[in-house]
Order: sequence, then structure tokens, then C-alpha cells
Amino acid sequence: MVRFDVIIPVHNSSAYLKKCLNSVLNQSYKNFRIIVIDDKSTDNSVEILRKYKEKFPEIITLIESKVNVKAAGARNLGLDLIEADYITFLDSDDTLDLNFFEKVNNIIESYNPDIVVGDICFNCGGVNLDFLGMKRNVTENSTLIKPSEFKKHIYTDRPGVTGKFFKKDLIKTRFPNIKWEDYPFGVTYLTQANSIFYLKEIGYHYTINPFSTTVTDIFKFPPRVLDIFTGSDIIDSTLNDSTKDHYKDELRTVKTINCLQRVRDLCFARNISKKDKFLMANYLVNLINVKEGNYQELDYYHYQKNSSLFYRFRIETVEKLIDKNFQIETDEQVLKEKIKTITKKYEK
Repeated sequence: MVRFDVIIPVHNSSAYLKKCLNSVLNQSYKNFRIIVIDDKSTDNSVEILRKYKEKFPEIITLIESKVNVKAAGARNLGLDLIEADYITFLDSDDTLDLNFFEKVNNIIESYNPDIVVGDICFNCGGVNLDFLGMKRNVTENSTLIKPSEFKKHIYTDRPGVTGKFFKKDLIKTRFPNIKWEDYPFGVTYLTQANSIFYLKEIGYHYTINPFSTTVTDIFKFPPRVLDIFTGSDIIDSTLNDSTKDHYKDELRTVKTINCLQRVRDLCFARNISKKDKFLMANYLVNLINVKEGNYQELDYYHYQKNSSLFYRFRIETVEKLIDKNFQIETDEQVLKEKIKTITKKYEK
């Protein structure tokens, strides 16, 4: 029987925490351990976790961080304790389908893949948001793929780590201390895996909490916006030359997409002046083009515009801000300095 370690970082999520934990504890498949990290919560999350730990001492390992280490640091604390055959990550305001572990165990016993990926259902207030085109469709049916032969999964899959099960032996690195930390972590292992099984059944229920950091950050200009480019650089530095050459077009696509998404988020920011928003959007797109080439040449750019209402709206919002007269800088460091000059205005 396959054993799972479930890593759950927690920070001020008391309203969702019991439902999250119960979705794991009530799994039909019971061979698992929960590693839960309280990341210096200021609500009553830690009290809830202590009660669960007391009730399920053999199942729950509780880490209480003395300082707020953010999502990357919390997940890394969990990774330091992993012992199981496969590792999965669960956010504390999300839940799992109660048969998810059983389905994944059956897949692993049959195929022994490096990674298992289940479908994600996006919900907000009980409403399924799949009609917005937020779900990624890597394969039409449940199937085992060899990434070396089926390369488009690198950009059609989600770079995030939730809803995925990673073989313990595959994990050699930790989450980097940057914003959007799961992007380089997830892409690296999607690239390095020898086999991935895509389960075309919903296993992970992603809750879009209007008060969560993820959602509220959409309306704030992120001073650490250059972290997304750092994430791309981490991917490049982690992979060997032959892998980067083999996945050249696919890696260029996924890096461009993830950097461009941060520009899209900028369009909704309310705490930045119109002038700075315009300049920042143009500097960021200019930087993307310097590092990765013209994003409008990518086939995936047109695919996303045509297949997803959600992304088409965001892309078109960005492009209203783009002015070719501000796309002339060719020096990466000069652009980064211009971006840093603006971000300093909005640092806390």
C-alpha cells in the first residue's frame, strides 16, 4: 500500500480549517499522515490545530512556526519531515474529494508514475467557475504520459503544486523564498519527471476566498513583481543544458505565460497611480520580450485568447496599456532598475 504525506501550511484560516482537515481525515483510503504547519497565525487557527492533533496524534504532525515564514517557508518545514512514498500539498482553505487518495493509490500501484495530477474544481461561494475557462486541459482522458514525448504538458498544466502527488525520490530541492514560489518548483518537476499520470476526475476543490491573500493581492500592486522573473531564472539554473534545449519552446512558453499573468494582475491594482501602472505594464512587457521574445508570436497566446473568456479578458485589459513607444529598451538590467524605481514607491 502506498503511503502519502499531506503538507498543509496554515495562516489565519480558521474559518476553513476544519473543513479542510476533515476532507483528509475522512478519506476512504487511510494510509497517510498530515504534516500541518501553523505559520504564526494571529486568529485561532493554532488552537483548532492543537485540538485535532490531540484527537489524532498518530495521524497529525503539527509544527508551530515561531515566525511568519510565508507559504514557501511553511512548505519547506513540511518537506523536511517527509517519509512517505508520495507527497501532496493542500492549502488550508481548500478541500479534497473523499475518494481522491484511493484513486491515486490505484493509479500508483498500476503505473508507478513520478507524478499524479488530478483535476481541480474552482469554486467561489459554492459556484463552480469552470465556465470561465480557468481549468487547464492537458489530456482529454485519464492517461499516463512520458513528458519527453508529450512536451506541451509543461505549459498546459498548472505550475502550482496543489492537486499533484510527487514521488518522494523525485524531490531534491525546496521552495524558493520568492513570491509565486510554487511556479519554479512545479515546472521543474513537471520537466524532470519520467512519467506523469493525468487523472481526468476532480480530486481537489479550490476555494476562491474573497478575503484570502491570493485574491486580495490581485487588487494590490506587488512590490516583489520581479520575483516572477526570478522564478524563471531559477528554472533555467536548475535544469541542465540538454533538458533546457529539449524543452526550449515549451519552457519559453510557460515562462512567458507566468510573467505575463503578473502584468495582467497589475491592471486590477487599485493602489498604484494610472501613470505608474501604465509605465510598469510597458516595462514588464518590454522585459518579457527581452528575456523570452515577443509573446504574441506564441501559439499558446492565441489558444488562450480563443479558448478562455477569463484569460481573454485579462489579456485584452493588458494590451490596452501597451504602447510600442515604450517597448524600445533592450537592456535587461536597465529595465529592472526602472521597475525597481517604481516599486520603491509602493513598498510598505
